[in-house]
Amino acid sequence: MPRKAKPVTDKVAAPIETPVVEVPQVKEYQPYDLIPCQSLTSGEMFYSSPKSNTMYKWDDNGSIIDVTYEDLLAMKQSHSELMYRPCFMIMDKELLAQPRWMDIAKIYSGYDIISLSDAEKVINLDVNSLSKALNRLTPAMRAVICNTAADMIEKGTLDSIAKIKAIDEVCGTELYTLAFK
Repeated sequence: MPRKAKPVTDKVAAPIETPVVEVPQVKEYQPYDLIPCQSLTSGEMFYSSPKSNTMYKWDDNGSIIDVTYEDLLAMKQSHSELMYRPCFMIMDKELLAQPRWMDIAKIYSGYDIISLSDAEKVINLDVNSLSKALNRLTPAMRAVICNTAADMIEKGTLDSIAKIKAIDEVCGTELYTLAFK
């Protein structure tokens, strides 16, 4: 027995609405865009770029200078110790959010000691608290503490043998030889 055809109606099905998803615009950096970078090293720090032949100079911990995007990219591609230790911090959050820069952003994660006075506060803790604090810090933050401690030794403001030995033990430095040469 043949089936009866369903009657055709004039009703048109409502169109399915698709939600509009806005794709965030990713900033395109040009080679000569200037990116602010803050020193994490006590004392002067220099970087001579083989890419652009530009000499960059930070005056002290906390000083900020602009570095071209192409020079930062060249540092990253050559795994420069200045970038990966790090001796400076890229201050452009939009740049660090890009996938290409995620490894650098990961190095900076949890980085809350960036000023000389904060590093000195950690060094001025009692010896046990100093050791515990150093063990919780990232290698990059330990580097800031070590640089600050070396500067304090040279200025004569850090003369605690126990603290110097604690820093040397946790950070693998030889500040004791600097202090008592």
